[in-house]
Amino acid sequence: MVPNMEKMPKDTAFEAATDEDHGIGTTTSIYIDPAKEAAVRRKFDIYVVPVSVIYLVMSTLDRNNVSRC
Repeated sequence: MVPNMEKMPKDTAFEAATDEDHGIGTTTSIYIDPAKEAAVRRKFDIYVVPVSVIYLVMSTLDRNNVSRC
């Protein structure tokens, strides 16, 4: 199903594949605004990466403690 392009924001543009277009060699082009992509990447870096690092450090400490028992 192709979305209604008139209702989409002006900075969002993509070509969606229809049901008939699902053959071999079919590609779907998606345009992502570079400024919005950078904003999402910054949010990811601020919120997800520090938590992941803390979990990795805690996991390493736990593995070391278990192996010494």
